Amino acid sequence: MKRLPLSHPPIRTFLQELSATGVQGFEGLVSSLLTAMTGLRFYVSHSGEQGGRDAKTSSRAGISIAFESKRYKQSTGLKARELIAEMQQATASIPELDLWILAASRSVPEQLVSELEAIAAKDSVDVLILDSLENGKGNLDLLCAAFPEVLDGFFTADRARWIVALGRVREQPGFDARVSRLRNQVEHPEGGWALWRRTRNRDWLTLMQNVDEARARLGQPLALRSAQNRTIVRVSIDQAIDAWWEFNRTETLLLVGEEGDGKSWSVAQWITARIERSTEELPPVIFVPSKDAGTFKTIEQLLALRLGDGSVPMSPEKRLRRWWEAPANRANGPLAFVVFDGLNERESAKYWRSLLEDAQRPEFAGRVALICTARESYWKTHLSDLPHLHLQKITVDPFSEQELREALALRGKSLNDFPPELQLLLRK
Repeated sequence: MKRLPLSHPPIRTFLQELSATGVQGFEGLVSSLLTAMTGLRFYVSHSGEQGGRDAKTSSRAGISIAFESKRYKQSTGLKARELIAEMQQATASIPELDLWILAASRSVPEQLVSELEAIAAKDSVDVLILDSLENGKGNLDLLCAAFPEVLDGFFTADRARWIVALGRVREQPGFDARVSRLRNQVEHPEGGWALWRRTRNRDWLTLMQNVDEARARLGQPLALRSAQNRTIVRVSIDQAIDAWWEFNRTETLLLVGEEGDGKSWSVAQWITARIERSTEELPPVIFVPSKDAGTFKTIEQLLALRLGDGSVPMSPEKRLRRWWEAPANRANGPLAFVVFDGLNERESAKYWRSLLEDAQRPEFAGRVALICTARESYWKTHLSDLPHLHLQKITVDPFSEQELREALALRGKSLNDFPPELQLLLRK
């Protein structure tokens, strides 16, 4: 190995000096690092028989992982078409494949990552990038720093300098947590959940800007961010939903009130504000208007329907099975965020009762966050006698005087513009 002129080079400088293939090359290093992290053995493919991967796990491992390694200089471009073709070869030659890993001794463009993820999702396969960055914050840098003993067998020269490089990575904030997340991604691939969340939640934000589309899909013009709608934040309701989400989301949240009090709008407002901060703020949002009731009988059927709606090309049944088994990748958070809007409008109380009970089956505990809206009178008459269900209730009242003033101000009006007998109606 050549002596390097840099006094404190990043890890990738050393990685790029390795030979590309072989047990003592970059390919062998990636294999050894993955084995050190997971305990799984990776079998290196023979030349000419790779089929889109340099190595894969044994079929007896209980999980099917393949990786492709690219030891490149930063100046060497990654060939997108070639990498996509190699991944497709891997998914075709390994039907049971769970995870395809691209390990590179340089950065990987975000656009290429998105293309690989989207194509892999069609075959229900996860993609993981192990990259090496100038600042030492790549996933491959992380692996090297987590298992320095592995590098001893590969870097015989310049030991003092690569030890310094590894130490700098370990000193980065959140190092242990990142290693844990990386291990979970490898040991519990979830085959597209992050892509599904990103797609559904971006779609929600788009829907919130189009009144006609919202009316067609949600049964009412809930397009909060459209030019036609001007909404205020109902602080007390927002805070109550915040508290449920942070501390009690294993319970079903029920918003009750009378017609026109703003139950649906309050839920939509809260969801929209959260997703606007980040599409990763909430699990995939599934907002079910009453007009769609009856098309499913269980929570699992609902999730499969939404997975199979074409928004993300993937096999619903296989995806759901894997996602149930991999809560760690979601930081043990819910798999989906479901809203049943308007229980009083369609279907029988027996139908809704069955769904509410299904949502609280032990296997769903903490995995599906559920909000329901209903008229107070309907709930009291038909569904309130369910003591075995874990419910939290929020009552949505008409606008307070202050809320009404704020809502009117958005429209250039004031309370003084309306006679007292109309003001009660305006609170709706």
